[in-house]
Amino acid sequence: MKFRWSMIVPVLAVILVGGVLAGLYWTGGTFFSEEENSEQSSSAQPSGLPLPTREEETALVSETMRTFARALVQKDFNSFYGSTSAAWQKQILPEDMAAAFKHFLPFAREVQTAVTADDPFFNAPPSINEKKVLTVQGFYRIEGTKMLFNLQYIREKDAWKLFGMNLDVK
Repeated sequence: MKFRWSMIVPVLAVILVGGVLAGLYWTGGTFFSEEENSEQSSSAQPSGLPLPTREEETALVSETMRTFARALVQKDFNSFYGSTSAAWQKQILPEDMAAAFKHFLPFAREVQTAVTADDPFFNAPPSINEKKVLTVQGFYRIEGTKMLFNLQYIREKDAWKLFGMNLDVK
């Protein structure tokens, strides 16, 4: 899969739209070693919510990205939209979501292959901010490139639901 400079602008638009629609600002994170990764605990944060374990984090991201990949392949974002938080659904329509991610459509099969073949790689520990938003950061390898993700989740009915999604390909 070849990426051209003409892809940079649409990808940046997706990142901007995702961040604006979610009403969130990325708070950043520190990179950590594999040793720190394996020692991650599920201790409570200042928000009072426990961090997900590595296994829970992997399952959450994998399910989100597989549902997203299916939406790309099927060119239908209704199911993906239905899996997101009610709070995000109040801010965006399925058509708007499809428009925000339309630049990924030509790479739908590559994205689907990557997210179904491997677990995500995490480049920062998960964090929960004072507004009780869980942020998870990492990437998937896609044919010599990386698809970076920054996903935001909120708790709804005792489950983490997607509240914002920023993607970038490098």
